[in-house]
Amino acid sequence: MIKYKPQKTFDVIIIGAGLSGLICASLLKKQNLKVALVESQNLAGHSHHQVQIGNGNYVDNTLRWIGGQPSYLELLELFNNALDLNLEFTKKPSIPVTYDNGKIKSFHGFGKTTPSFYDQISSFFNSEEIEINKKWYEIVDQLIKFLDLDLYKQHLVSEIIFNDSSAAQGVLINGQHYWQASDVIFSGQPADFVSLMPESKLTPRMRQHFKRPKLWTLVCVDFFHPQIISNSLELHVLDGTTNDEFGPCLGRFEAAASKDLQVSQWMTLIPDEDADDNEIIAHAIKKIKKQIKRAYPETFNAHTTERIVVIPSGAGRLQDSQLKSSGQIKGLDHLWLSGAALSDKAGVLRPIDQALSVVNALIEHKSKLTESNPQTL
Repeated sequence: MIKYKPQKTFDVIIIGAGLSGLICASLLKKQNLKVALVESQNLAGHSHHQVQIGNGNYVDNTLRWIGGQPSYLELLELFNNALDLNLEFTKKPSIPVTYDNGKIKSFHGFGKTTPSFYDQISSFFNSEEIEINKKWYEIVDQLIKFLDLDLYKQHLVSEIIFNDSSAAQGVLINGQHYWQASDVIFSGQPADFVSLMPESKLTPRMRQHFKRPKLWTLVCVDFFHPQIISNSLELHVLDGTTNDEFGPCLGRFEAAASKDLQVSQWMTLIPDEDADDNEIIAHAIKKIKKQIKRAYPETFNAHTTERIVVIPSGAGRLQDSQLKSSGQIKGLDHLWLSGAALSDKAGVLRPIDQALSVVNALIEHKSKLTESNPQTL
């Protein structure tokens, strides 16, 4: 029995205003549904925001790369058409490079030293790359403007509310305000989902699985060089400085903004279970720097500034026998999971893929309910 009186009522409440949440809310709003996108922070888009690099220029926060696989282009086109984003996609040849025997040369694989997170980066090694005519922060800004007053920032969801039939019926905001909805979409990290769920709604095994998913954390470093370091704009795969548990780093140099400024963006991966260990993160960053300096000794001679971003659960896929392909949990109705961790795609395509999948399933579900009982919705 629900003990709260609803203070607001919506068709769908989406929890988390990362890219997946923004896409879900925008798609559902286009279906003329009353939506609320609820975000605890004051910043929507999460890691997808701009970084100013001087002279009025901006770059995306952290390394972005989309391999040229046909299925990736098809997904991007679906995304673009569904939201009328006016995006243009261009495929161009991609030949990753590495540093070996004192030279920058083409990368031909890891041989017998394949990193443990190879599956999470294999899409980077496609022979083509997909470029987009807009930066990701521009796309995020476009979605935020479209949502306007349907985006509720600095609103903390304390709990997902269920009725006696295990159907989600809304959320509790800041521990006291009940917002009612026909459906609830959770678009955040798996561990955060557990904290919002009543104890009786998840089995102990599933609760533990969500708390400690076998995913990967992205450790990213953006460098702002006061000089031109490299004219090679290809993807770099650097490894070989030390024989330890840390794998290679991937990165690239952006086209120089001026003779006094070039940006390079790099990343490596560590297990999610190590994401709270500052010493491990510091070691990973140190190795990134060593690998770059080994290939480009002059990189850190002048004053180079850096920006460090750590993205938990930024790679990998959460799989559980109780999870349906539609993003639902068996036995729980009107609750949908659109977090990127449920997708089998890579990089920025993860949240796009899961958001499109969940919204399509939710709309189909609502259509069936309307057909069977026009008074249901």
